[in-house]
Amino acid sequence: SKNAQKRHEVIEALGDEVQKSFADLFDKVDKTGRGVFVQSSTLGSLEALLGFLHDQKIPVSGIGIGTIAKKTIMKASVMLGSQPEYAIVLAFNVKCNPDARQLATDMGVRIFEAEIIYHLQEMFENYIKEIRDGRKSAAKDVAVFPVEFRILSEEHIFNNKNPLVLGVEIKRGTLRLNTPVVAQRWNANQVATPMFLGKVDGIKSEDKDVSTAKKGDKVSVRIMGEDTQKNLQVGRSFLWTDPLVSEISRESIDALKANFADEIKDNAETVQHLGLLKKYFGII
Repeated sequence: SKNAQKRHEVIEALGDEVQKSFADLFDKVDKTGRGVFVQSSTLGSLEALLGFLHDQKIPVSGIGIGTIAKKTIMKASVMLGSQPEYAIVLAFNVKCNPDARQLATDMGVRIFEAEIIYHLQEMFENYIKEIRDGRKSAAKDVAVFPVEFRILSEEHIFNNKNPLVLGVEIKRGTLRLNTPVVAQRWNANQVATPMFLGKVDGIKSEDKDVSTAKKGDKVSVRIMGEDTQKNLQVGRSFLWTDPLVSEISRESIDALKANFADEIKDNAETVQHLGLLKKYFGII
């Protein structure tokens, strides 16, 4: 009958539309297969979640509609080898087969579930923040910010052996606790000969302990050397007029980029100073 034919055409057209919408959403999936897996009850909610993840700069490895099955977990588990924090299924308003849930537990794939989109986003945001904060504190020892400071005068050498205690002014960048410091020196042939002094384990501003000092600040710093630095003296090992700079390495730069990118990228002076220090320390 005509009606049946018309119904068939409408269903076909709807089918095509769904296929097309799904194909559009697939464009938002990371082509390298990196990211979290998103499972949702409808195309609309799937689209909303993909938009949210895109804003959060979180890649998506795959998408699905309907109940979570074992194959969903298998797909999400691929990330366990490279980026385990992305071995996740974000599940919005869908059921999860018991065998799939068991598999997730066994493999270490996390399933975030919620029936309100906002709750799911909040859960995920908190999870990512926890991971990033954890990384930042782990990277604190490795990540070194560029800084240059100078001893104010010979009278400002308060302790002239390990640990050195010096009155200084920050000339560039920010000084933070635990920064490894060298006296920036060159030999007669203009070859860099950094003299390692130790790590900054105290910063005082007007007799108060502080954790950072920024450009223009005048503070007293305590630099704790290791055993090899125990005979260091200002005037013998290096001059009070030598610039004191943070000691950076390829590892410290990588840790800085990975964990503190936001704090660096908008700061042209920091980027330029890093470049100069890289040259000084011969970092490729």
